Amino acid sequence: MFNVAGELDGLVRRVPMVLKVEDVIYPSLSAEMLRVATGNQTIGVRARGNLGIEGIIIRPNFISTDDRGRVWVYFSRHDLEKYVPAVDILRGTAPPESIANKLVLIGTSATGLLDIKSSPLDMFLPGVEVHAQILENVLSGQQLIRPREADTVEVLVTLVAGLLITILIPLVGARLTVVVLWVILLGLAGFSWWNFSANLTLYGLAFPALSIISLYMLLTFLNYMREEAQKKQIRGAFSHYMAPALVEKLADNPELLKLGGEMREMTLMFCDIRGFTTISEQFDAEGLTRFINRFLTPMTDTILQ
Repeated sequence: MFNVAGELDGLVRRVPMVLKVEDVIYPSLSAEMLRVATGNQTIGVRARGNLGIEGIIIRPNFISTDDRGRVWVYFSRHDLEKYVPAVDILRGTAPPESIANKLVLIGTSATGLLDIKSSPLDMFLPGVEVHAQILENVLSGQQLIRPREADTVEVLVTLVAGLLITILIPLVGARLTVVVLWVILLGLAGFSWWNFSANLTLYGLAFPALSIISLYMLLTFLNYMREEAQKKQIRGAFSHYMAPALVEKLADNPELLKLGGEMREMTLMFCDIRGFTTISEQFDAEGLTRFINRFLTPMTDTILQ
Protein backbone atom coordinates (compact mmCIF):
# COMPACT_ATOMS: atom_id res chain seq x y z
CA MET A 1 0.00 0.00 0.00
CA PHE A 2 1.63 3.21 -1.22
CA ASN A 3 -1.07 5.82 -0.63
CA VAL A 4 -0.27 8.82 1.57
CA ALA A 5 -3.22 11.11 2.33
CA GLY A 6 -3.19 14.45 4.11
CA GLU A 7 -5.34 15.64 7.01
CA LEU A 8 -8.22 18.09 6.57
CA ASP A 9 -5.75 20.95 6.10
CA GLY A 10 -3.81 19.01 3.45
CA LEU A 11 -0.76 18.32 5.64
CA VAL A 12 0.50 14.78 6.08
CA ARG A 13 0.83 13.95 9.77
CA ARG A 14 -0.31 10.33 10.01
CA VAL A 15 0.27 7.45 7.61
CA PRO A 16 -1.45 4.03 7.81
CA MET A 17 0.94 1.15 8.48
CA VAL A 18 -1.74 -1.37 7.57
CA LEU A 19 -4.92 -1.07 5.51
CA LYS A 20 -7.92 -3.36 5.35
CA VAL A 21 -9.44 -3.85 1.89
CA GLU A 22 -12.34 -6.30 1.54
CA ASP A 23 -11.36 -8.23 4.70
CA VAL A 24 -7.72 -8.50 3.62
CA ILE A 25 -5.08 -6.57 5.58
CA TYR A 26 -2.28 -5.06 3.50
CA PRO A 27 0.94 -3.53 4.88
CA SER A 28 2.21 -0.12 3.87
CA LEU A 29 5.37 0.22 1.79
CA SER A 30 7.44 1.22 4.83
CA ALA A 31 6.03 -1.61 6.98
CA GLU A 32 6.76 -4.22 4.30
CA MET A 33 10.29 -2.86 3.78
CA LEU A 34 10.96 -3.16 7.52
CA ARG A 35 9.62 -6.73 7.52
CA VAL A 36 11.90 -7.77 4.68
CA ALA A 37 14.90 -5.89 6.08
CA THR A 38 14.53 -7.52 9.52
CA GLY A 39 13.94 -11.00 8.12
CA ASN A 40 10.45 -11.37 9.60
CA GLN A 41 7.91 -13.66 8.00
CA THR A 42 4.91 -11.83 9.40
CA ILE A 43 3.75 -8.46 10.70
CA GLY A 44 1.89 -8.40 14.00
CA VAL A 45 -1.04 -6.08 14.65
CA ARG A 46 -1.77 -5.49 18.34
CA ALA A 47 -5.37 -4.48 18.92
CA ARG A 48 -7.51 -3.74 21.99
CA GLY A 49 -10.72 -5.44 20.95
CA ASN A 50 -13.28 -2.90 19.83
CA LEU A 51 -11.06 -0.01 20.98
CA GLY A 52 -8.90 -0.20 17.88
CA ILE A 53 -5.26 -0.83 17.08
CA GLU A 54 -2.43 -0.16 19.55
CA GLY A 55 0.50 -0.68 17.22
CA ILE A 56 2.38 -2.76 14.68
CA ILE A 57 4.92 -5.41 15.63
CA ILE A 58 7.86 -5.97 13.26
CA ARG A 59 10.38 -7.63 15.52
CA PRO A 60 12.35 -6.27 17.25
CA ASN A 61 10.38 -3.05 16.72
CA PHE A 62 7.00 -2.08 18.15
CA ILE A 63 5.54 0.83 16.18
CA SER A 64 2.90 2.72 18.16
CA THR A 65 -0.11 3.85 16.09
CA ASP A 66 -3.50 5.44 16.60
CA ASP A 67 -6.61 3.25 16.80
CA ARG A 68 -6.79 3.08 12.98
CA GLY A 69 -3.24 1.83 12.56
CA ARG A 70 -1.75 5.18 11.53
CA VAL A 71 1.71 6.21 12.66
CA TRP A 72 2.52 9.83 13.59
CA VAL A 73 5.45 10.86 11.40
CA TYR A 74 8.27 12.75 13.15
CA PHE A 75 9.29 14.81 10.13
CA SER A 76 12.72 16.26 9.56
CA ARG A 77 13.46 18.91 6.95
CA HIS A 78 13.60 17.90 3.30
CA ASP A 79 17.25 16.96 2.71
CA LEU A 80 18.62 16.48 -0.82
CA GLU A 81 21.64 14.62 0.57
CA LYS A 82 19.32 11.66 1.20
CA TYR A 83 18.59 11.44 -2.54
CA VAL A 84 20.53 9.73 -5.29
CA PRO A 85 19.49 10.76 -8.83
CA ALA A 86 18.17 7.76 -10.76
CA VAL A 87 20.16 8.80 -13.80
CA ASP A 88 23.40 8.32 -11.83
CA ILE A 89 22.31 4.78 -10.95
CA LEU A 90 21.43 3.99 -14.58
CA ARG A 91 24.74 5.38 -15.84
CA GLY A 92 26.69 3.63 -13.12
CA THR A 93 28.23 6.89 -11.91
CA ALA A 94 26.69 6.85 -8.41
CA PRO A 95 29.14 5.96 -5.62
CA PRO A 96 28.42 2.36 -4.56
CA GLU A 97 28.43 3.31 -0.88
CA SER A 98 25.49 5.67 -1.48
CA ILE A 99 23.12 2.67 -1.64
CA ALA A 100 25.14 -0.28 -0.32
CA ASN A 101 23.54 -1.93 2.74
CA LYS A 102 20.77 0.66 2.79
CA LEU A 103 17.04 0.63 2.33
CA VAL A 104 16.31 2.28 -1.01
CA LEU A 105 13.01 3.70 -2.19
CA ILE A 106 12.40 4.60 -5.81
CA GLY A 107 10.09 7.54 -6.37
CA THR A 108 9.44 10.73 -8.30
CA SER A 109 9.76 14.41 -7.46
CA ALA A 110 8.25 16.00 -10.57
CA THR A 111 5.21 18.13 -9.79
CA GLY A 112 3.30 16.91 -12.84
CA LEU A 113 3.36 13.32 -11.59
CA LEU A 114 1.08 14.35 -8.70
CA ASP A 115 3.10 12.77 -5.89
CA ILE A 116 3.99 15.96 -4.06
CA LYS A 117 2.83 16.14 -0.46
CA SER A 118 2.92 18.77 2.29
CA SER A 119 4.30 18.14 5.77
CA PRO A 120 4.27 20.40 8.85
CA LEU A 121 7.84 21.43 7.89
CA ASP A 122 7.77 21.46 4.07
CA MET A 123 5.03 22.60 1.71
CA PHE A 124 6.50 20.55 -1.17
CA LEU A 125 7.73 17.08 -0.31
CA PRO A 126 8.00 14.07 -2.66
CA GLY A 127 5.56 11.42 -1.48
CA VAL A 128 8.28 8.78 -1.44
CA GLU A 129 10.13 10.72 1.25
CA VAL A 130 7.21 10.28 3.64
CA HIS A 131 7.89 6.54 3.62
CA ALA A 132 11.61 7.22 3.99
CA GLN A 133 11.02 9.39 7.05
CA ILE A 134 8.85 6.69 8.64
CA LEU A 135 11.68 4.19 8.16
CA GLU A 136 14.12 6.69 9.64
CA ASN A 137 11.84 7.19 12.68
CA VAL A 138 11.59 3.47 13.41
CA LEU A 139 15.24 2.61 12.80
CA SER A 140 16.50 5.54 14.88
CA GLY A 141 14.03 4.87 17.71
CA GLN A 142 12.50 8.35 17.45
CA GLN A 143 8.79 7.70 17.12
CA LEU A 144 6.07 10.17 18.00
CA ILE A 145 3.49 8.82 20.44
CA ARG A 146 0.05 10.16 21.24
CA PRO A 147 -1.11 8.62 24.54
CA ARG A 148 -4.48 6.90 24.62
CA GLU A 149 -5.58 9.21 27.42
CA ALA A 150 -4.62 12.37 25.49
CA ASP A 151 -8.19 13.05 24.33
CA THR A 152 -9.50 12.67 27.88
CA VAL A 153 -6.81 14.98 29.29
CA GLU A 154 -7.55 17.64 26.66
CA VAL A 155 -11.30 17.51 27.31
CA LEU A 156 -10.81 17.72 31.10
CA VAL A 157 -8.45 20.68 30.75
CA THR A 158 -10.98 22.40 28.49
CA LEU A 159 -13.84 21.80 30.95
CA VAL A 160 -11.88 22.99 34.01
CA ALA A 161 -10.49 26.07 32.26
CA GLY A 162 -13.90 26.85 30.77
CA LEU A 163 -15.56 26.60 34.20
CA LEU A 164 -12.91 28.92 35.67
CA ILE A 165 -13.44 31.48 32.88
CA THR A 166 -17.22 31.24 33.32
CA ILE A 167 -16.92 31.99 37.05
CA LEU A 168 -14.35 34.79 36.74
CA ILE A 169 -15.91 36.97 34.03
CA PRO A 170 -19.03 37.95 36.05
CA LEU A 171 -16.96 38.34 39.24
CA VAL A 172 -13.88 40.31 38.13
CA GLY A 173 -14.73 41.35 34.57
CA ALA A 174 -13.23 40.62 31.18
CA ARG A 175 -10.00 42.60 31.66
CA LEU A 176 -8.73 40.66 34.64
CA THR A 177 -10.04 37.38 33.24
CA VAL A 178 -7.99 37.82 30.07
CA VAL A 179 -4.85 37.68 32.25
CA VAL A 180 -5.99 34.30 33.58
CA LEU A 181 -6.78 33.26 30.01
CA TRP A 182 -3.22 34.05 28.90
CA VAL A 183 -1.77 32.13 31.86
CA ILE A 184 -3.87 29.09 30.89
CA LEU A 185 -2.87 29.30 27.22
CA LEU A 186 0.83 29.72 28.00
CA GLY A 187 0.62 26.82 30.44
CA LEU A 188 -0.98 24.60 27.80
CA ALA A 189 1.63 25.61 25.24
CA GLY A 190 4.47 24.89 27.69
CA PHE A 191 3.02 21.52 28.68
CA SER A 192 2.49 20.51 25.07
CA TRP A 193 5.95 21.64 23.94
CA TRP A 194 7.74 20.03 26.88
CA ASN A 195 6.09 16.66 26.25
CA PHE A 196 6.94 16.88 22.55
CA SER A 197 10.58 17.96 22.94
CA ALA A 198 11.44 15.82 25.97
CA ASN A 199 9.34 12.69 25.43
CA LEU A 200 8.20 12.82 21.78
CA THR A 201 4.68 12.67 23.19
CA LEU A 202 1.81 14.52 21.53
CA TYR A 203 -0.77 16.45 23.50
CA GLY A 204 -2.89 18.69 21.32
CA LEU A 205 -3.05 22.41 22.06
CA ALA A 206 -5.51 23.49 19.36
CA PHE A 207 -8.76 22.06 20.74
CA PRO A 208 -8.43 23.35 24.34
CA ALA A 209 -7.06 26.73 23.21
CA LEU A 210 -9.72 27.38 20.59
CA SER A 211 -12.50 26.19 22.91
CA ILE A 212 -11.36 28.39 25.80
CA ILE A 213 -10.83 31.45 23.60
CA SER A 214 -14.25 30.97 21.97
CA LEU A 215 -15.89 30.62 25.40
CA TYR A 216 -14.13 33.75 26.67
CA MET A 217 -15.28 35.76 23.64
CA LEU A 218 -18.86 34.48 23.99
CA LEU A 219 -19.04 35.23 27.73
CA THR A 220 -17.45 38.65 27.25
CA PHE A 221 -20.01 39.50 24.58
CA LEU A 222 -22.92 38.29 26.74
CA ASN A 223 -21.57 40.21 29.73
CA TYR A 224 -21.26 43.34 27.60
CA MET A 225 -24.82 42.94 26.30
CA ARG A 226 -26.10 42.45 29.85
CA GLU A 227 -24.33 45.60 31.06
CA GLU A 228 -25.61 47.62 28.10
CA ALA A 229 -29.17 46.47 28.77
CA GLN A 230 -28.78 47.41 32.43
CA LYS A 231 -27.41 50.86 31.53
CA LYS A 232 -30.24 51.41 29.06
CA GLN A 233 -32.78 50.48 31.73
CA ILE A 234 -31.21 52.89 34.24
CA ARG A 235 -31.06 55.73 31.72
CA GLY A 236 -34.70 55.17 30.80
CA ALA A 237 -35.81 55.09 34.43
CA PHE A 238 -33.94 58.15 35.70
CA SER A 239 -33.31 60.42 32.70
CA HIS A 240 -36.51 62.37 33.40
CA TYR A 241 -35.73 62.95 37.08
CA MET A 242 -31.96 63.41 37.38
CA ALA A 243 -29.20 65.38 35.73
CA PRO A 244 -27.57 63.55 32.78
CA ALA A 245 -24.21 63.41 34.58
CA LEU A 246 -25.79 61.64 37.56
CA VAL A 247 -27.69 59.28 35.29
CA GLU A 248 -24.43 58.30 33.54
CA LYS A 249 -22.78 57.82 36.94
CA LEU A 250 -25.53 55.42 37.94
CA ALA A 251 -25.33 53.65 34.59
CA ASP A 252 -21.57 53.11 35.04
CA ASN A 253 -21.97 52.08 38.70
CA PRO A 254 -25.32 50.29 39.13
CA GLU A 255 -24.28 49.26 42.65
CA LEU A 256 -24.99 52.85 43.74
CA LEU A 257 -28.68 52.01 43.34
CA LYS A 258 -29.73 50.57 46.67
CA LEU A 259 -32.95 50.61 48.63
CA GLY A 260 -32.96 53.38 51.26
CA GLY A 261 -30.29 55.45 49.54
CA GLU A 262 -27.23 56.52 51.54
CA MET A 263 -26.41 58.89 54.40
CA ARG A 264 -24.42 62.01 53.44
CA GLU A 265 -23.80 65.54 54.69
CA MET A 266 -25.12 67.75 51.92
CA THR A 267 -25.88 71.39 51.13
CA LEU A 268 -29.26 71.99 49.55
CA MET A 269 -30.72 75.02 47.84
CA PHE A 270 -34.45 75.55 47.82
CA CYS A 271 -35.84 78.22 45.55
CA ASP A 272 -39.28 79.36 44.53
CA ILE A 273 -40.55 81.50 41.66
CA ARG A 274 -42.41 84.57 42.80
CA GLY A 275 -45.87 84.80 41.26
CA PHE A 276 -45.69 81.30 39.78
CA THR A 277 -49.43 80.78 39.96
CA THR A 278 -50.09 83.96 37.97
CA ILE A 279 -47.38 83.07 35.46
CA SER A 280 -48.67 79.53 34.97
CA GLU A 281 -52.14 80.78 34.09
CA GLN A 282 -50.70 82.44 30.97
CA PHE A 283 -49.42 79.16 29.43
CA ASP A 284 -50.72 75.80 28.41
CA ALA A 285 -48.99 72.73 29.86
CA GLU A 286 -46.33 72.40 27.13
CA GLY A 287 -45.60 76.12 27.08
CA LEU A 288 -45.24 76.26 30.85
CA THR A 289 -42.81 73.28 30.76
CA ARG A 290 -40.59 74.99 28.20
CA PHE A 291 -40.71 78.26 30.14
CA ILE A 292 -39.78 76.68 33.48
CA ASN A 293 -37.00 74.61 31.89
CA ARG A 294 -35.41 77.83 30.62
CA PHE A 295 -34.98 78.72 34.27
CA LEU A 296 -34.34 75.29 35.81
CA THR A 297 -31.69 74.11 33.33
CA PRO A 298 -29.16 76.96 33.81
CA MET A 299 -29.89 77.03 37.55
CA THR A 300 -29.25 73.26 37.84
CA ASP A 301 -26.04 73.53 35.81
CA THR A 302 -24.78 76.26 38.14
CA ILE A 303 -25.55 74.21 41.26
CA LEU A 304 -23.86 71.11 39.84
CA GLN A 305 -20.77 73.11 38.94
